[in-house]
Amino acid sequence: MKKYIPVSGNNDVTHIRIDIDYDLGGYSMLSYTPKPRGYYLSVVPVKREERYGCMMESFTAFSGYRQLLKEVTRKSAKAEKVAEQIAEEFAPIMVRKICEEKHLTVEEEAA
Repeated sequence: MKKYIPVSGNNDVTHIRIDIDYDLGGYSMLSYTPKPRGYYLSVVPVKREERYGCMMESFTAFSGYRQLLKEVTRKSAKAEKVAEQIAEEFAPIMVRKICEEKHLTVEEEAA
């Protein structure tokens, strides 16, 4: 699942990307600590713009948040649905925190 929320208030950020992905886990190369296998929610401020007929997306490293939603032993559709339900609770909190830090305002989404 990938979702974009339009925001205003900063020329370097046009959207907040909300993404749920599956990570195999293992050791983190940055911190040398074990990382659990499971479904993660990531919320990242991005700049989206169309160039030469393609949608380009840029972001600043380490500018967003990532949260383990559900630790699993293997990938499955059932676990993914549970992770999506958990994400509905965490995503608004994380979006609000990024908006406060970056001084952003969420725009009304067009239906």
